[in-house]
Amino acid sequence: MLETWLRRGNFKPDKEQVMPTLATALKRKFMKTIWTLLVLAQSLILSLDLLSQVDGMHDYPKPKYLILPNPGNDPVGALRLWRAELVRVGYQTITHAEQEDLIEDEEQRILLADLVRNAGSQGVARTDLPALVRERGQNWYNGYFNVLNDLLQDGSMETWEEIESRKYFDKKTERIRWADGVTPPEQTLNEPNTFHSFSYRYTYRESLTCGHTFSEIHGAINEVSGDANVPLVQFNYRQGALESNCPTRVIAQLARQMTPTQAAPKPEAEITTNLTANADRVAALSTIVVVPKPGTDCAGLDASQMTDLMSLGLLETFDIVDRSVMELALAEQKLSMSGLIRDEDWLEAGAMAGAGGILTLQAMCLSNQSMLKAKLISSESNLLLLSAIGKEATPEDLAQHIGDAVQAARKAP
Repeated sequence: MLETWLRRGNFKPDKEQVMPTLATALKRKFMKTIWTLLVLAQSLILSLDLLSQVDGMHDYPKPKYLILPNPGNDPVGALRLWRAELVRVGYQTITHAEQEDLIEDEEQRILLADLVRNAGSQGVARTDLPALVRERGQNWYNGYFNVLNDLLQDGSMETWEEIESRKYFDKKTERIRWADGVTPPEQTLNEPNTFHSFSYRYTYRESLTCGHTFSEIHGAINEVSGDANVPLVQFNYRQGALESNCPTRVIAQLARQMTPTQAAPKPEAEITTNLTANADRVAALSTIVVVPKPGTDCAGLDASQMTDLMSLGLLETFDIVDRSVMELALAEQKLSMSGLIRDEDWLEAGAMAGAGGILTLQAMCLSNQSMLKAKLISSESNLLLLSAIGKEATPEDLAQHIGDAVQAARKAP
């Protein structure tokens, strides 16, 4: 406006009057720009970090059992992720129903032991036990038969056959007594730190990277052994407005912050990597896409929940095609990442997205051992370039070994 006014010739400005006015305007505009940049920088810094806080772990006693909440409305699939990650860091997780079964089993063992021990060395006829249990106000058919068999199998009780001679036939009666030297069961599940209860709630939003992700998570771990209900641990997480960390990464970090100090040592990972093509083909590969295959490990975690960690571990080795780009490429083929996709379709979609190869990742559980299997396939030739198998390995472990093998191939003469 000032320049327009001057050009019209309606005003012959005095230099001493106009220059301070221009300087003030420029100064205000400059300060406004600097302030805007500072605000944006602060927002960006906040959004780049996983803003998580866990309080109470310093002297937290590891429980024998950690009770997870019952399934409910869970659009992000958080419960499955929590179960897998909490097991991974050393907890023995159970449901509320399993807690009730444990308590009931202990009570039934104590009652049966009391009935049999009261009978002394003469024991009690097995056929009399249902009536004796009913006299204590319990239902024999509510699991007592199985508990009795367990006590017999573990040697707490012993059985023999009593034969009574009669005129026409011998009457045979199976009798049961408490084994000598065996300590009778006692109530132990009401002791402190037997049961801790894990609870959480969250808000979520849409994410281009992973469909849905968390905005905030708030939760706690409480001591609930016996009649107790005492808060022990509180945790909170807030994700920046510009960040889109996937649920797998968020929950993995929170779970690591809640690792109990008494956790059993993690089994050492065993990883084998095999280059199946010549080194030149592997060395020439620069851009890949990481894709999941069907299957779950022993903690119930499937490969789709590990691809983000695998991609992060390979960023120093390859350029990784973003999930959103792959979704567009698959849409061209009228396919969806949530469906069952053949390797041929992945290869074609990867080539359309600019990837020179695909890295398939599959989780398995064999002989109670979690396994991860990866295959690197060329989009151009459809040849298998590299394979890797990890026993009790994390996606980061497997990515490290694959990266080392590829870097070695690139340095080969």
